[in-house]
Amino acid sequence: MVIKLDLSKVPSTLKSVIMHQSKFAERIQPEPNQPGIVIIQDENGSENGINDVKRIITDILIQSKIRDFVAITDPVDPQKILIIGKKDAERLDSFHCHHCGMEFIDEIQLGIHQRLHLPF
Repeated sequence: MVIKLDLSKVPSTLKSVIMHQSKFAERIQPEPNQPGIVIIQDENGSENGINDVKRIITDILIQSKIRDFVAITDPVDPQKILIIGKKDAERLDSFHCHHCGMEFIDEIQLGIHQRLHLPF
C-alpha cells in the first residue's frame, strides 16, 4: 500500500524531523511531480496502514513538543496524510488533544476528553 504524506505546509525543520525518523527513513520516496509530497511504502499492506503512519507522525509531533501542527487524513484523498496547522485542521472539523494527539470531531468532545488529563 502506498501512502502519500503532504509536507508542503510544514517548516523545513519539522520536515527533517519527520523524514529522518528511523521508522520512515528507508521507506520514504519523493513524489516526482510534487515537491511537497512524499510517498511512504507500507510494508505490512494492512488496512490500518494509513492510521498507523498517522499515529507515528502524531507521536513524533508530541515527542518533539510541536503543538502547532497535526496530522489528519486528507478529506479528498483517503490515502494521503496532511500535516497542517492546528487552526487549519479545526476549520476542517478535526480537533486534536495536545496531550495525547487523539482526534475529535468537535470542541465539546475534545473538552470532555481533555478533562481526563487533569489530575484530581
